[in-house]
Amino acid sequence: MPEHTILTLGGLWFSDDIRREVVEFNRENPDYQIQLHDYYQGFEDWEEAIDRFRVELIAGSGPDIIVGADYMFANTDYFTDLYAFIDADPELDRTDFFPNVLHSMETLDGCLPFITNGFAVHTNIALRDIAAELEPLTFTNLIKRLDEPDAPYLFGEGMYRDRFLSNAVFFSGDTFIDWTNKRANLDSEEFIDMLEIAARLPIWDGDVGEYDNTEEWRKLLDGEQLLYELWFNSDYSFSRYQVLLNDFVAVGLPTYEGGQHIIRESSHQGIGINALSEHQDVAWSFARRLLLPDAEVQFELPLRIDKYEELIAGLMTSPKGVLWFGDDHHVSVPAMTKEAAAEIREIIDSASNPTHYDRVVWMIIEEDSQAFFAGARSAADTARIMQNRVQTYLNERG
Repeated sequence: MPEHTILTLGGLWFSDDIRREVVEFNRENPDYQIQLHDYYQGFEDWEEAIDRFRVELIAGSGPDIIVGADYMFANTDYFTDLYAFIDADPELDRTDFFPNVLHSMETLDGCLPFITNGFAVHTNIALRDIAAELEPLTFTNLIKRLDEPDAPYLFGEGMYRDRFLSNAVFFSGDTFIDWTNKRANLDSEEFIDMLEIAARLPIWDGDVGEYDNTEEWRKLLDGEQLLYELWFNSDYSFSRYQVLLNDFVAVGLPTYEGGQHIIRESSHQGIGINALSEHQDVAWSFARRLLLPDAEVQFELPLRIDKYEELIAGLMTSPKGVLWFGDDHHVSVPAMTKEAAAEIREIIDSASNPTHYDRVVWMIIEEDSQAFFAGARSAADTARIMQNRVQTYLNERG
C-alpha cells in the first residue's frame, strides 16, 4: 500500500456496523487508514478495562476516534463538540434528527461529545384499563400501592434492587441531585420512599441463565403483575406487544415526578472524537458516515427522522410477518394502524434522558444503603448520611 496516516479507533466492543464502516473507509481512503484498538482485550473485568481507557484519555494518548463514548466519559474535556462539525457539514443538519434524542446526548453545557445513529425508548407498559386506575408512578404512590392488602406484584422478575436504585436516582433528573447547582437532595421524603421500595425487591444472584418472559405476559393479563418493563427498539416492538396483550399503554418508569419514558442511546455505537487528535477532520469524515440517509441502523430506532418515518410507513403498508415465541408458538403481526403509529410517536417525542451518571455518587449510595437493607439503620438515617456525603463530594468537585 502507498504511504498513509494511521488513525486509531478505540472502544470496548465493536459492532458489525462499525467494523463494516472501517473496512469501507479504508478501502476508499488511500491516504488515511483506521486501525481498531480493543481496550477490553486482556481484561476480564469491565471496570478495569474502562479505567485503562480513561487513563489513556487523561494522559493524552487515547485513540483519535472513540466508540462507546457514553455517559462514563461524556462530561469531560476529552471530546470535541460534534455540533461544530454537524453545523459545517453540507449534507447534515441538526433538524435531521429527533431533537430530544440529540439533546439527551449533550453535556450540561450544551456540547455534543458523542453521537449515535440509533436509540431505544425504555418504559413500562400496563393494560389500558389497569393503567387508568394507576396514579402517576412516583415513589410515594408506589409505596401506597405496595401497602395495599393483596397488592399484585408491581415489577417483572428482572427488576432487582440495585438496578431499581440506580435507575431511580439517575432517571429523576436534577430532583435528587442538581448537577448544575451542585446540590444534593437525598434526604427528601421521595428519596426515603424510594429506599423503602428498593428494600422490598430481590437481590440479583449473578446468575444470567435463560429468561422466559412469557410468564410475565401471563401474569400481566391475569392481573397478578401491574407493570412490564420493556424497550421500544425495533420496527416490530410495538406491534409485538399489541398482538400479545391486545390493549396496553406505556406508563413510563418510576421517577420523582412519575411516569417518565427514558431515551436509551446505543452507547456501544456512540462515536466521539478525541479533542487532542491531530486529525479531527478525518475522524469526522468517518463518524458522519453513520449519520447519512443511507447508513444502516440495526436493532435500534433510527436517530434520523426521515429514516424513522420511512420505517413506519413500511409497517403501515405491509405486515411485519410472523413472530415466533418458543418452539411451537407463533403469531401473525398485522400492518400497523395510524392510531398505533401516532401513539409510538407520542411516546418517542415525550421521552428524555435526565441521566448524569457519576461513579463516585453511585458508590456512596451503594455503600451506605447496605446497612439499611441489612436492618441496621432506618431509611431516614440512611438518606441523611448519603445527603451529607454526596453534598461534600459535590462541594469538593467545585
